[in-house]
Amino acid sequence: MCRRLVPAILLTLACATLVGAAAPGASALTRDARMKQNLRLLQVYIERSAAARSFVYPAAATVRKGGGLTAPVWPVNPWTGAAMAPGRTRGTYTYKVGAGADGYTLVGRLSAGSFTLSGGTPAWLEKERLASGDVTAARDQSAELGARVIKGYIELWGMLSNGTAPAAGEVSRTGGVGQMFAYWPANPFTGQPMAPGTDPGEFTYAAGVGGAYSLSARPAQASPVDLNGTIPQQLKNALTAARDAATNANIHAIQQGVDLYARDNNDVFPPDASPATLGAYVDPWPANPWTGAPMSTSSPYQGDCTYSLQSPLGYTITAYLAGGVQGDVVDDWAFGRWLGIRDGLKNVCVQGHGQVLREYIEEWKAAHAGTPPSVEQMTRTGAVGALHAWWPVNPWSAASPMANGGATGDFQYTPGVGGTYTLTVRQQITDYFTQEYYTPE
Repeated sequence: MCRRLVPAILLTLACATLVGAAAPGASALTRDARMKQNLRLLQVYIERSAAARSFVYPAAATVRKGGGLTAPVWPVNPWTGAAMAPGRTRGTYTYKVGAGADGYTLVGRLSAGSFTLSGGTPAWLEKERLASGDVTAARDQSAELGARVIKGYIELWGMLSNGTAPAAGEVSRTGGVGQMFAYWPANPFTGQPMAPGTDPGEFTYAAGVGGAYSLSARPAQASPVDLNGTIPQQLKNALTAARDAATNANIHAIQQGVDLYARDNNDVFPPDASPATLGAYVDPWPANPWTGAPMSTSSPYQGDCTYSLQSPLGYTITAYLAGGVQGDVVDDWAFGRWLGIRDGLKNVCVQGHGQVLREYIEEWKAAHAGTPPSVEQMTRTGAVGALHAWWPVNPWSAASPMANGGATGDFQYTPGVGGTYTLTVRQQITDYFTQEYYTPE
């Protein structure tokens, strides 16, 4: 096979030296002679293109300047000096490829008459092909292989498109699927990019539902090859899970904004959870992970949520996930938030104050041989209070010091025998908190 390529290479080198002589008056050759040399150069380009594609000859549309045929130097019309082009006047040419793309005819127009060149699959290659099987059968196999490459492209495109099959118009060399990839298989019968159709070397495709699609290769000698399939859903499932998680995270960000609003508005929750109301507390505002638009708090659609005020008890935020499933429901008054933001903080404050009072008692005992202070001494104005610059304040009565009594925010102190004592701080009473906080003895 290598020996037969030598004449073509030599012909290429020889003809390349002739193109510069194609301009009028550039050589002693007659215009007709230059025209013949130019046609032979075109023949070299055509043969080289066919040899690179298993001797499938290029289509007529490509055999022109800028048409896609690999041609380092394009010959010029000896009569006009312009690039040679298809036509029927002198200095032009016509090129026709055979029905099976296995041969061609190239005709150049001279000053009088024409000059014809032709070619086809080399005899030695035909013998090799016939020895191993029919040429058409080989092309049928190539068509099936090309369709299988397209099948892989369809599935990759679908995985990156939320598990849906591409529309029919996207599956072509110039469509959305073809533009994703540098290589697109060629029709082995025409040499052109494989395209939808029912002729040999083409394919048929249709998108179904749920990621399903139908695809078939169209051979010349056999029935269409069924390559139907379904877009793999693993990536879609992973993306859906990630978007659901993002939606749940978004409603917790909005929940925090609602709580901060209540903190600044005397435990009164906002009438709505829109960006206009909570924008100062939720920045940046979360986006719907499916649409990229700002998350709506009044929409029961995928990636959004709804906010329901249940005054005076609180509010509920419901997220809507993939497939219409409801996500995390936040009842802000359940299990630990019944009292509201401010009262909850006050209860925590009272617990801390109880620890301070216990330390004051222990310091007194250490200075008085293990004897705890009396009830009268254990006040802001008593002996214990006089020893300390700061005395805990009742969070429910603003600046009033905590007193020994039964009111919310105060404490109850009882000294015992043998250095023991009981100290109880009073929290807001709820069904979800213990009524009293006991410091260790």
